[in-house]
Amino acid sequence: VFLINLPVGILSLILVSLFVDEPEAIRKDRKELLARGVRFDGVGMLLVALGLGCLEVTLDRGQRDDWFYSPFITSAAAISIVSLIALIPWEMTRKEPVVDRACSATATSPSAAPSWPWPGCWCSAAPRPSRSCCSRCSATPPPTPASP
Repeated sequence: VFLINLPVGILSLILVSLFVDEPEAIRKDRKELLARGVRFDGVGMLLVALGLGCLEVTLDRGQRDDWFYSPFITSAAAISIVSLIALIPWEMTRKEPVVDRACSATATSPSAAPSWPWPGCWCSAAPRPSRSCCSRCSATPPPTPASP
């Protein structure tokens, strides 16, 4: 499988680099990020990986190991729950979190975050003409068709 997918993967990388253009907003954000230095939230990434990895193990092996009668499944589920719950306050205090909460919150007021991440992250609540919905997106909503 590796030898079949390797040339296809290389070809796809070449074709994407030739024919797909990034929007100007993303290029600008990348330049700003590189200018101020790339920061990586290692603890946040560890919590996401540990939480989702243990959840996957719990759901994958749960039925085979008789769910919570197995100490292994119980431990994996507990680690998953603790990791994912600990992720919330950790990410709320980070300047550049792994999980970007600004692009994933539900828009319920003009000051709220958008309901959909980029590239189509236009606001679903009250319009905000002076700014884009999130820092990674400068997209505007598609035009609505005229009523008959």
